[in-house]
Amino acid sequence: MNYGTTTAYGSSSALNSSLVTSHSVTLTGLAANTTYNFDVVSANSAGASATSPNSTFTTSAVPTPPALLAYEPFGEASGTPLNGATGNGDSGWASPWVEQLGSNVVPGYEVLSANPLTYVGLQTTPNYAIGGYQYQSAGRQLNVTPGGPFNSYLSNGLIGTPGQTIWLSFLLREDANPSNGQINAVYLTANNSGSSWQPQLGIGIGYFGGTASWGLQYNNGTPILSNVPVVQGQPTLFVVQITFGSTNQVNLYVNPVIGGAVPTTPSASFSQTGSVAFQSIAYLGTYGASQSSLGSIRVGTSFAAVTPSRTPVISGVSVSGVSSSSVTINWTTDQATSSLVNYGTTTVYGSSSGLNSSLVTSHSVTLIGLAASTAYNFDVVSANLAGTSTTSPNSRFTTSAITPPPALLAFEPFGESSGTPLNGATGNGDSGWAAPWVEQLGSNVVPGYEVLSANPLTYAGLQTTPNYAIGGYQYQSAGRQFNVTPAGPFASYLANGLIGASGQTVWLSFLLREDANPANGQINALYLSNYGAGNSWVPQVGIGVGYFGDTPSWGLQLNNGTPTLSTVSVVQGQPTLLVVSVTFGTTNLVNLYVNPTSLGGSAPTTPSATFSTTSNIAFQSVSYLGGYGTNSSSLADLRVGTTYASVTP
Repeated sequence: MNYGTTTAYGSSSALNSSLVTSHSVTLTGLAANTTYNFDVVSANSAGASATSPNSTFTTSAVPTPPALLAYEPFGEASGTPLNGATGNGDSGWASPWVEQLGSNVVPGYEVLSANPLTYVGLQTTPNYAIGGYQYQSAGRQLNVTPGGPFNSYLSNGLIGTPGQTIWLSFLLREDANPSNGQINAVYLTANNSGSSWQPQLGIGIGYFGGTASWGLQYNNGTPILSNVPVVQGQPTLFVVQITFGSTNQVNLYVNPVIGGAVPTTPSASFSQTGSVAFQSIAYLGTYGASQSSLGSIRVGTSFAAVTPSRTPVISGVSVSGVSSSSVTINWTTDQATSSLVNYGTTTVYGSSSGLNSSLVTSHSVTLIGLAASTAYNFDVVSANLAGTSTTSPNSRFTTSAITPPPALLAFEPFGESSGTPLNGATGNGDSGWAAPWVEQLGSNVVPGYEVLSANPLTYAGLQTTPNYAIGGYQYQSAGRQFNVTPAGPFASYLANGLIGASGQTVWLSFLLREDANPANGQINALYLSNYGAGNSWVPQVGIGVGYFGDTPSWGLQLNNGTPTLSTVSVVQGQPTLLVVSVTFGTTNLVNLYVNPTSLGGSAPTTPSATFSTTSNIAFQSVSYLGGYGTNSSSLADLRVGTTYASVTP
């Protein structure tokens, strides 16, 4: 595109060589309120080009920034009569407030601060005026002198130049029961400052004593009502737009969103050929004391000027979900705002979460990709719809260390061919063992202790193998020793050559099935023993896990003592998952989890059975007493690991 203020152009856009049939070029850096000439040029893949005839466009004027023309914050000390008050921090007025008969009686028309009027997102002040008093009103004249803030709006000394639009906003609260039918309204009137206000003349905004809805009124005529009800004790924001002309247009917006555009549809509206020019604001705050409150009056050139956004307030900054590489930052704001977190290892930060522009009051931002075991500084930033933002003070968090992944220390899949005697079996695919299985008397008789695959043990969600071991044989047991060498997988768990270092926790899991009728009272259990590999197993010594021949429930046993039972019954033919944690210390703790439903993560909160003991429970071997006769029991997928997750894959 070629362009310029004459047909000689002089400037052009950069060439976009993409070959398309629909074209769009944006020009930037243009002068405001200026007419430009331009043509467009396009060339095809062969280089053949075409140029359009000259066209023109005119840029818009620079918009005038929003201006506040008058402001009333009611800044006097609480308890000051409104009569004679000058606002203290006000602007745009010609004289103080005047009560209709000059009364200074309080309570009446006075300034208070005990119960401020607030509105979500709006800048407000703690003070406000209350009314009324004996059917009287109070009013104040705006500064309508030539050269004053309303100079461009003046016509015959009043605010009302045709073609101009002016905006008014204020907060009004009905403190009495609206069913009393008393007027609670603000009026824009042509009266000047004096003690003879006639507030019903001019434009009225508020509640006019009939149907309890907020609305507009002209010269004490029939109100034009919104569908917003008058609610006792609830501050209401009124924004009024007045456009002067041969037909004047008055629009009322009740409780608009702060920081947004002017609502598309007003809450109430009227047009009027009669004069709506004004120079004063009058307040009729019902007919008795303490029945109405008025706060934060603003007159300005635009909706934005009379609805200034209040800075959001951030509170409750906290962190949660701290890990080695991530953290979640949480906070709340008193108004709907966006979310952003700045963070880094110093207070310079250097990184940010990226802006979430959704406007909410409850915020949560997750930071990822953090370094482990590192202290971070951060602040949070929230901005409201108007773009007014606030930033929290600096805070800190420290990421956690990297947690070693769950480790499997020993595994027995019973990987030999089906029919292989268990005596002498090495597992075939196993790990973490010092020697093969040994049957108590060295028996290789089958059926007896042997490996099978015809009826695998399975459990919902658990990784399992097709093979398993069966027992028993003539009241005997079979056992296998772990690799407890100093450099083996259990090195950090060793104390005096046994698995039992104080402060350590080891986990064991296996599948066990009662293939005989449990009513026969035959033990079907696994034992963690301090015996070494050999053919003289005494399985009842150490920690027992399984069924111990009395009450048919799964449980724990220590050194052939009284079992500690769960509430889970032994069911013939049903594979059962038994998970055990052993924590070594001055007092050792053993927990049993029977048939846990959650695998691969954290252990259930409450164990199925548990015991603690000061006796030595260190071990180096596992032994299996699978009933007293053949085909009484099945054992599969024996695992020992560092965590619950490692033994429940």
